[in-house]
Parts: sequence; C-alpha cells; structure tokens
Amino acid sequence: MRVWCIFLAAMCCSLNAFSDRIVQIEIEIPDIEASPYFRPYVAIWAESLEREPVESIAVWYQTELKPGPEGDGKKWLKDMRQWWRKLGRESPDYVDGVTGATRKPGVYQLSWQVPDSLEGAFLLNFEAAREEGGRSYQRVEVGATAQGEVKVPAENELGFITIQMESAE
Repeated sequence: MRVWCIFLAAMCCSLNAFSDRIVQIEIEIPDIEASPYFRPYVAIWAESLEREPVESIAVWYQTELKPGPEGDGKKWLKDMRQWWRKLGRESPDYVDGVTGATRKPGVYQLSWQVPDSLEGAFLLNFEAAREEGGRSYQRVEVGATAQGEVKVPAENELGFITIQMESAE
C-alpha cells in the first residue's frame, strides 16, 4: 500500500511538472544555392524574459560517425555560438536527449510542452550555422496567453518560422 501511495504521488508530481501550454513550431530550412552545400546545424531553445536559459528544444547536427578525425559533428556544436554559450557548453552530453541529424531543405514541425517554470511570456531562440555558409539567429518573445500565433520572416540560413501557442486541454 505504501509503495502505491509513493507511486501515485510521484505520478501526480510528474503530471504537474508541465503547464497546459504547448508550442507548435514550424521552421523552414531554405534551399540555398551553394557549392558545396552543407546542411546547417540548428538549435532551438527557450529562455525566460530575463534571458536565463530553460532548456534546449531541438539541436540538429551531424550525428553520423564519419571515418577519420572528424568523427561525429559534436565538436562543431560550438559554431552555434548563442546556444553554445547558453546551454551547450555546460552540458554537452545532455544534447543527446533532444538531438537529431541535420535536415535537408524543407519545412519541419516540432511540438514542445512549456514547463511550469516558464510562467507568462518567454523567449524562443532559433540559431543556424552552416559550414562554408552563414549564420542566423532569431529571438522571439512568445506571449503569456495560452493561444496565439507568431510569424517570423526568413533570414539567411533560417527560412520562415511559425510559432503557434495552444492549450493542452
């Protein structure tokens, strides 16, 4: 009986660890005419309005092992300078929980449940860096309301970004 009480209490705490707000993100990786073309590394993360990092939402980089000294692309994560300074450098192994391979040009969707620690408005950050290419960084304030949409225009390595705030209920 005691074990069940502990289990139920733990489940209630874990269910309440996240707010009822869900962020739907649509992000475009533009088709850039370049020779040679390398897929960009992309990082998406959340911060409080005071610019305190909360968590990485997605980090796309070269996850395949390549022969020779290059190995995988972890050593190049620091090229996403803003993300690296905020979250990457402190916990490089943590990245494995939110990573994926680089993406070819196209439109991609992500869904992220906002943690309770982010009451009210917060910042979403988008950064892209491409070998022999450019860098892009966008910071967007997402409102305190549980619903709404924000559109961010394309900029260099990042295409358009659409952020849709929804209620989980």
